[in-house]
Amino acid sequence: MNLAFVLLSSAKLPTVASVVEAHRAKFPDHTLTADEADGDSLVLKAQSGLRVHVALMSHPVPNGEADAMLQFSVAENPDGFEQLVAEHRAHLVVATQPSEDDPLGALAEHTRALAAVASAA
Repeated sequence: MNLAFVLLSSAKLPTVASVVEAHRAKFPDHTLTADEADGDSLVLKAQSGLRVHVALMSHPVPNGEADAMLQFSVAENPDGFEQLVAEHRAHLVVATQPSEDDPLGALAEHTRALAAVASAA
């Protein structure tokens, strides 16, 4: 399973439309469409059919896991990492099931979807 967290200052799930639009703006040669949505989660579908699950967790990442994984993080403001982690109040979990036929392609789609979710959030 490909899994990532997006740290949030408040517990708010981005809209499907905002994620799809962010994806379209960043990756115009790849598609991401809405599949399902409810109050605390979204399911999107990538071009290959890969399903991207986004779930809102209305609490910080538990047990200091976000602090421990900070060194592997990617963000637009690397100088603010420590403060972002310390001050986050909620997070999104972004998960995909990799394809056995094309694990690298599935990871690329996961990464593009993650970037769109982070941008929309």
